[in-house]
Amino acid sequence: MAHGAPPERRGAHLFVCQHGLWGSVEDTAFLAAYLRHNGWLVLNAQANSARRTYDGVDACGDRLADEVATHLR
Repeated sequence: MAHGAPPERRGAHLFVCQHGLWGSVEDTAFLAAYLRHNGWLVLNAQANSARRTYDGVDACGDRLADEVATHLR
């Protein structure tokens, strides 16, 4: 069995990987792959890539929340 949470807790959590300023999904791809390999649910967020990180916390937060909600549907 993979490392991480006990089997009864798997699937109960979603890890959302969000890069920093001027980042991209490639910046968090290794972390996302590692978490997936260990049985976790992962969203490697794409909504705020590159120049979109300069739109401010409110706009970036709204885009990230929309992406998470879409992923959960």
